Amino acid sequence: MKSLPFVLGLCAATAAIAAVPVQPASTPRLVIDSPARGATAEGAAIIQFHTENLAINKEFGDAAAARQPAIGHLHVQIDDLPMLLIYTSSDPIILAGLKPGPHTVKIDLANPNHKVLDSQVVQFDMR
Repeated sequence: MKSLPFVLGLCAATAAIAAVPVQPASTPRLVIDSPARGATAEGAAIIQFHTENLAINKEFGDAAAARQPAIGHLHVQIDDLPMLLIYTSSDPIILAGLKPGPHTVKIDLANPNHKVLDSQVVQFDMR
């Protein structure tokens, strides 16, 4: 009978853990490491990022979309321009030649078929 409190305590702890909503571990995420919102860049803006649950790769199409672990690429749009850059490297994004003033860069994490999985916005001032 001495083991009964332990069993009840274990059940209560399990119930508390089960009540916490959990996002699937396999959900791809884009994380911007720098610059911080509103930072100032001189000469070039360097956007450091990393991804979770997806590796950046230059493969495209259905066969690439079926690969595990998941792979993908970035869509980079600068200041609402009517074009975007396809970025297939995990190296920092370097933007040079921008006019002085505020800039907004939207970065989408996409699968090999260009389906957007996550998005982040970077804002900075260029000197």
